[in-house]
Amino acid sequence: MSRAEIATWVSNAQDFDEDDYEETQTQTTNNATDEENWDAFVKLATKKILSSKTKERINFLNDRVLVIANRGDQSQSQINDILGIIANTYARYVDGPSREAVIAVLEAFVRRDESKTEEPKYGIAEYLLGWLRAEIPRAIMGSASDQFVLLTWCAKLYDILLDCNATLPDTPHWPILISLFATILDSILDDSSHAKSTVRSSSLVHSRRAVRNHANDIPKALTTSLKLAETSSSPTRFAPFTGLVIDVGIRIKPSKSISINVQDALRESKASYILNFYVNNILGSKSLLPRQTTSAFDDFFRNLVNEDDFSSTLMPGIEQALGRGAPAAAEASSSLFGVYPHQIPGDTLTRLIAPILGSLKSTNTETRSSASSLLLHLAERLANENDVKPAISEILTLLKGGKTTGPDHRITLYKLLASIKPSNAVSLDVASTALPLLVKETNEGVLSSIEEAVAPHFVFVVSQGTKLPAEITTLLAKEMASLKIIVRRALSNIVGQAFWFQASEPTPESKAS
Repeated sequence: MSRAEIATWVSNAQDFDEDDYEETQTQTTNNATDEENWDAFVKLATKKILSSKTKERINFLNDRVLVIANRGDQSQSQINDILGIIANTYARYVDGPSREAVIAVLEAFVRRDESKTEEPKYGIAEYLLGWLRAEIPRAIMGSASDQFVLLTWCAKLYDILLDCNATLPDTPHWPILISLFATILDSILDDSSHAKSTVRSSSLVHSRRAVRNHANDIPKALTTSLKLAETSSSPTRFAPFTGLVIDVGIRIKPSKSISINVQDALRESKASYILNFYVNNILGSKSLLPRQTTSAFDDFFRNLVNEDDFSSTLMPGIEQALGRGAPAAAEASSSLFGVYPHQIPGDTLTRLIAPILGSLKSTNTETRSSASSLLLHLAERLANENDVKPAISEILTLLKGGKTTGPDHRITLYKLLASIKPSNAVSLDVASTALPLLVKETNEGVLSSIEEAVAPHFVFVVSQGTKLPAEITTLLAKEMASLKIIVRRALSNIVGQAFWFQASEPTPESKAS
């Protein structure tokens, strides 16, 4: 065979592979139930659907596979062949149009199967739920991109199945779907997924849309999620989904298509389910919780919780959890007080100060930080400045009595005092107690934090014209000439700030002019 003949033969072979073969397969797809041609079509579908060429795979999914799905004349084994190929795409496709094309195919298969009133009904939804049940635990260990794709599939299944079957919440498939939806949403919102903010936002958009499209089923989704949490070994993983369902329900506007008052249904679930879940599983958690869990019920507290709920359920739950030393109690309580819109009782901080101070002794940095944040949130929320005084007195007693566990503990307490708003109720006590301790302190880090704590309160006392105790003025006069440079500098800074503030304040004459 000559060189020219070989080149012609290769060219013909290549032409057949790309064109003649596909032309043959086009005829095959026109008769997709033909067993004789099906194997060839599966080979072509595998090649095209898993192709690295975006346009090629999108066109094939839309022009070939979607046509087959809409026609609905395949056998169960043939449908399984296609679903098996499509299942391999979630970790491969990175572009939106390809993912949307896959979802369109899945939706066509599921809707046609669910709309059948007669046999054969192939149970495509059950097949997908079973596949997701096996795949989601693996995806959670993988990339955020893979998790996002599976979340969109869960959201679409939720939407389609409720569209096709109004009695879905009464079937065994409903709790499986809710569990899968909740699990993948919790995973993608968790910091460990390293998901970009755009991916997390898109996940919430898809999830909210699916739930919002079926407003009448919001109470059932909420109840099922909470009941699944009761029997789960990881109940807090249901918190983000539960909170999302509540958030959507709060914002649902009445319309003719909604046969129930969603907000009233949420209020009915409040006492029996939601508050109990929060107190038992979030406040009472035996481990620190991620942010998406502690903040899951923020909108619930803003909109549905009243003062009676706070005093009868939440406050006892917070006291019990903090008193028991539950690791998540301080952070969860801090988040709660940050969003709770009503006035809190004046004795709240007094009731909680003992367990808060206990948490401040912890060697765990996160626990100390959460306890500090909780105390400050409470101090900010109290209407009467005198309500803060008992807690400040407890802190000063610890410091004055030398009952701290070490430098880190003292630094934490002084930073708290620095963050407390200066007032007539506490500032003189802070300045009078902390200044003598500053002189005695040997740790430079602690000494710096004492200076930071005393300065704003000392400035306030001087600006109000309050008379300082004689022992304090004597101490200042003596120690500002101390041989200890660090002490001399700290006291000079404190006193200097007071004089600077006085000098910068406008005089009555300047105000009049």
